[in-house]
Amino acid sequence: MPSWSPIVFESQNLLKQGDLISPNSCFFQVMMSITRFKHHLHTLVLFTYSDIKAVILPQSTFAISLFFSSHDIILPSDAALPDFTCCLLWRLAQMFAWLWLHLLILDLSNQRLPESVAEDALNKPWRPLPSKRLTSADASWLLTLAVPLGMGLSLLTGLEAYVPSTTLLCLCWLYNDLEGSSSSLIVRNLLNALGLTCFGWGALAVLAGPGAQLLMPNAAKWMCITVAIIFTTIHVQDFRDEAGDRARGRRSIALEFSPFVARGSCIISILFWSIAAPAFWTWPLTESLYVTLVTVGLGAVVSGLLIARHSQRMDEHALTVWCLWVGWIYLLPVLL
Repeated sequence: MPSWSPIVFESQNLLKQGDLISPNSCFFQVMMSITRFKHHLHTLVLFTYSDIKAVILPQSTFAISLFFSSHDIILPSDAALPDFTCCLLWRLAQMFAWLWLHLLILDLSNQRLPESVAEDALNKPWRPLPSKRLTSADASWLLTLAVPLGMGLSLLTGLEAYVPSTTLLCLCWLYNDLEGSSSSLIVRNLLNALGLTCFGWGALAVLAGPGAQLLMPNAAKWMCITVAIIFTTIHVQDFRDEAGDRARGRRSIALEFSPFVARGSCIISILFWSIAAPAFWTWPLTESLYVTLVTVGLGAVVSGLLIARHSQRMDEHALTVWCLWVGWIYLLPVLL
């Protein structure tokens, strides 16, 4: 069962105040309810905390950029909006709720597994399961609640968000329960790339609203490019997790190949897409020199961090800048 020590400690503090606060008083019950709520909310945030910068921030940027792009990407619904600003703010709130809830589903599905608990005990001991805030059974119970909530939210925000939602759940099942994360290096990168693309696709569908349509071929081409970018560079996250992956027995590019090959392949891909991604939206690149230089500059920083020092801290910084690089690339449709 979950560790209730923070709640017990709080209740003891309240009881120490003597007759001023009775355990049967309404105030005591309210304070205990607030304490429980804060504890449970903190636990849920801990499940997703380390993935916010790699999933929610870049994929929300992806959706917002395409929504406001001057290129032919989105065909809005014909329904008239009485107040565009209020409607947009409401859809933004729905979009972030959709992203976070589906991220929670993926993290619950992954972190409840025994192998993940052992890995997190080395890499991220503050997560709910290795820190004993919850058990694997508790996480499984939460997962059974979160999945229908995610699908229900997708239906409420429009049928267009239901397809990426169910696709993401299928990819999650393949990655975790069928051990797609360990079966093959190619399969692992592909599932990661498709999963992240589903996050962006779903966020865009929620933001665009019911009845909106993606216009082909620009939308399809750009999504294929983003899949390729993630597929060829996502192993930047493996370098910080080498100890945990080794303990779990998971195959990763960082463990299967020499540092020269593993890091070199990531660097080459990042520098290639730093040129190719802006070129998709504008050519020649001299017409968008500033945007291209920023893209190449961020890619060069990631590359420098990967080759500067082989330490977990530097690799963590490399992942952070990679997230910024991906987010900047996602902004290209609205910048160019």
